[in-house]
Amino acid sequence: MRILKHIGKNGLIALAIVAIVVVGMFVRVQWAGEQAEAAFEIDASARFNDDDSAYLSRTLASAGNRKTWTFSAWVKRANLGTSQKIFSAFQDGSNAATIEFTSTDEIQYTNAATSINGQKKTSAVFRDPAAWVHVVVAIDTTHGTAANRNRLYVDGQEITSFATDTNHGLNDDTYVNATVAHSIGRQSSASGHFDGYLSDVYLIDGQQLTPTSFGETDSSGYWRPKAYTGTYGTNGFHLDFASNSDLGNDVSGQNNDWTVNSMDATDWVVDTPTNGYATGNSIQPSSGTFSQGNLQNAGTVRGNVQIPSTGVWYWEVYANGSGVSAGIIDESGTASTTSVTNGETFGFAFDADNDKLYYTPDGTQFFLHGSGFTGNDYFPYATGGSSIINYGQSKNPVSTSATTTLDSAAGGYFKYDLN
Repeated sequence: MRILKHIGKNGLIALAIVAIVVVGMFVRVQWAGEQAEAAFEIDASARFNDDDSAYLSRTLASAGNRKTWTFSAWVKRANLGTSQKIFSAFQDGSNAATIEFTSTDEIQYTNAATSINGQKKTSAVFRDPAAWVHVVVAIDTTHGTAANRNRLYVDGQEITSFATDTNHGLNDDTYVNATVAHSIGRQSSASGHFDGYLSDVYLIDGQQLTPTSFGETDSSGYWRPKAYTGTYGTNGFHLDFASNSDLGNDVSGQNNDWTVNSMDATDWVVDTPTNGYATGNSIQPSSGTFSQGNLQNAGTVRGNVQIPSTGVWYWEVYANGSGVSAGIIDESGTASTTSVTNGETFGFAFDADNDKLYYTPDGTQFFLHGSGFTGNDYFPYATGGSSIINYGQSKNPVSTSATTTLDSAAGGYFKYDLN
């Protein structure tokens, strides 16, 4: 189960004190159990907004090992139902390698040299906009067993059921590590932009590795990241996205840096596989147009995590237009809202122990909106027709805008710990 971040048991007085000095977050998620025990922490991730055509690029000066390599990344999706490339190496429309989500939400690896010579497409679909998923593609076309030449893993487990299962031929060359344009977050033909978050991205040149090089199962049975301690090869890299001014910085020691395109400091976030945050739920019952990693919506949206039944929980909504209302909604679709002033950020606090909802227009004083919220599952909620509703990150619809009044040095998110 995933839960929102608990404000603390000091009640609304303590909440009001901390809310004075912070703005610009939606609902923070702490993954119960699975993240609470994390020994290895990932501090930052990169947000890719397909409306901005955001991506990272690198054209290799010298070839590496085109037969043997491993790609590893943690991925959190935003928009669903469109073809979105996580990683690609592109020579032309008939000669390329891609790792992607298909338009029907499967994970797929493809290498095509005029025609496809290696492809794996999962039978399972991946449609959870709240989940961080670990994806590993491990290639060794020199392997004597055909089924072991292109291998795909999700959350530490090898995928063995495929809708499409084409093994590489012996000693096939792939386009990964060739002297062609490589991209993270799009196909290098400027199509298939990824929409969501990427974290802890690796390419290991010259080795076919298993997920245990990048992650491990904890004592509770959850798959979580760990530090990679091996070598990288000629074109290997590690992007940890630690610097908001240099998202393409390779920290492997190989200096295989990437060029940042249509991204800036507002796309540096602290929503990570070890420190997850809620976003808007881009599948039903929400509606309208989502952007900025599901942190903005023009229409109706509810949070993608349920408010727990005990504790005090806090989130904020920014209204970029008139007619915006926000509050909570239950599983049956019954909402309880208050109007949010155009151009303002309202904070909301749900006291689950006493079944009360409070709101604050300025962070200095909380007002009781309603009580008696019992017997149902509740979610943060906002609606506003064509208005853009923002809950965390920049209030601007385009992330490259210079005005980021809701951003902070922490990327627009805040952790409340007043235990």
